[in-house]
Amino acid sequence: MLPTFLAPASALQAALSALILFLPCALLLPAWLASRQAPRHDKAWSLAQGISLLTLLAALLAGLEVAVHGASSVAPAAWLPAVRLDALSVLMLALTTFLGWVIVRYSRNYLAGDPGQSRYLAWLC
Repeated sequence: MLPTFLAPASALQAALSALILFLPCALLLPAWLASRQAPRHDKAWSLAQGISLLTLLAALLAGLEVAVHGASSVAPAAWLPAVRLDALSVLMLALTTFLGWVIVRYSRNYLAGDPGQSRYLAWLC
């Protein structure tokens, strides 16, 4: 019998590990939009908030996957690093993505009308 971390991965686990790797990289798009559209950054804020919420949902889905199928180590492709999905890593992922989403939502409301909010959003993302 193979150890848990060498168990073959399902397609859902491979898709989740790819999402976990690439969704944080998607925050580069709102950062670029914020730096380009300095006077109007509503789209950049909405996109940053949506991506952070999507990352949180991926973390919760990974938690459900770990609860149902157990821990695993998955590399979505041969050239990508492996992602370890176990109870502790999913808990930390959910905690950090939840905090990121809360910070983006709070910052959007708190900085409304501030002239430097585009620079803040670019660095936050």
